[in-house]
Amino acid sequence: MGADQPPRRKPQRRSIERRTALLKAVLRILGREGAAAITHRAVAEEAGVPIAATTYYFSSKEDLLREALQLHADQETQRVAQATDSLGETPTIEALADRLADFLDYGLRAGRTTLIAEYELLLQAARHPELEPLSRVFYDQFRGQLHETLKELGSTDPEGASQLILAALAGLEVDNLAAPKTHLSREELRHLIGKLLHGLLAVDS
Repeated sequence: MGADQPPRRKPQRRSIERRTALLKAVLRILGREGAAAITHRAVAEEAGVPIAATTYYFSSKEDLLREALQLHADQETQRVAQATDSLGETPTIEALADRLADFLDYGLRAGRTTLIAEYELLLQAARHPELEPLSRVFYDQFRGQLHETLKELGSTDPEGASQLILAALAGLEVDNLAAPKTHLSREELRHLIGKLLHGLLAVDS
């Protein structure tokens, strides 16, 4: 290779892209059919690649689930950061309620399959302790962001308040996933979240 020629990285990039495509296929199958449907063959068909590609990158179903959980955690961590970063330097209760309502509404509508996959992965983590650290990544990131925002809003117990908010959001997710035809609108979610935030911060004050 000549001195003026850059090193070739296309094969490495292609490898990363193929791995990511396979893991996204795992998440889609989880959201549609559940963990029992995850096989190397099913994932390869979903991703549109030969089955040999799946077995090359992932030796077992557990590998597929573990890496899919990592990918999901990474993606959701970025989404949380984007939502909280948009609050600006001086957050308000109303702005936080809007961001949380948007976050929840997206998961229940456009991101519904991914949200179902998330709960499937959490169930797998409950059964397989080695997955627990990965299952906490997104939760801990979300709680950390809420903790800082609630501190700026004047909460005297941002840790407890952030845990209650996350529990309420999870409850709303499960309730509305179970009844998609009648789930709450974005405005209804915003109203409930606003009431929760005002109630928590009023207790703090």
